[in-house]
Amino acid sequence: MNDGCTGALWPRFVAFGRGAAQAWTQPFFREKPMDEWRTSPFVADWQASRLLSVALPEIRPGRLPGADMGWSPVRASVMPEGFINVARLHGREGGVCLLKARVEVDRAGEWIASLGHDGGASLFVDGKRVIHRPARVNPAYPDRSRARVRLARGKHDLLVALDTDNGQGQGIFLRFLVPPGITRDQRPAFPRPTAP
Repeated sequence: MNDGCTGALWPRFVAFGRGAAQAWTQPFFREKPMDEWRTSPFVADWQASRLLSVALPEIRPGRLPGADMGWSPVRASVMPEGFINVARLHGREGGVCLLKARVEVDRAGEWIASLGHDGGASLFVDGKRVIHRPARVNPAYPDRSRARVRLARGKHDLLVALDTDNGQGQGIFLRFLVPPGITRDQRPAFPRPTAP
C-alpha cells in the first residue's frame, strides 16, 4: 500500500467480516532511516487524557479543563515500534485525546520535532503550538509532520492533541531528527525522556 502523501510503501493486514465489518492492523514499516544517527529513539512513555469534547483548534495548554483530565500512563508498542495506541484506550469514541510527556536537553540546540499521526493532530512544545495538521490522514506514519524547534538546556513539556475521529485517528509516533546541514560531529545529544 502507499500512504498517498509521502509515497512510502508499507504492508497492512485487513480482515473482512459479515456485511461491511472490517478490522485492520497498523502498517508495518520495514525501513530504518538511511542515516540512523540523525534520528532519536521514539518517545515511548506518555500520559493520556480522557477524551475531550472540543475541536482540535480550540486546544490551548494553558486553558485545559481542571483536575478531571483522567490522565493514565500509556507506553509505545514494539510493533510498529514507537506507536502510541490511543484506540486501545478510547475505542471508536470521538473526541480529542491529549498526550503529555517531558524531555530533558543537556545542551541548547535545534532539532526537528517529528510527529507521526493518523487523526488530525497538534504538537505543543512548552505550551507553544509548533505543528497543527487538523485533517485525518491514514495510516499513522512516523515523521508525517515536522517542525524545527530550538530548545534551551533543561526540561521541556510536550503535549500532543489527537482527534480520534470516531476511531479513525488511532495514535501517534514522536521522535527528534537532526536538522539538515549538521554533521555527525556537530550533532548535540538528543532530547531524552524524563520524569515530570
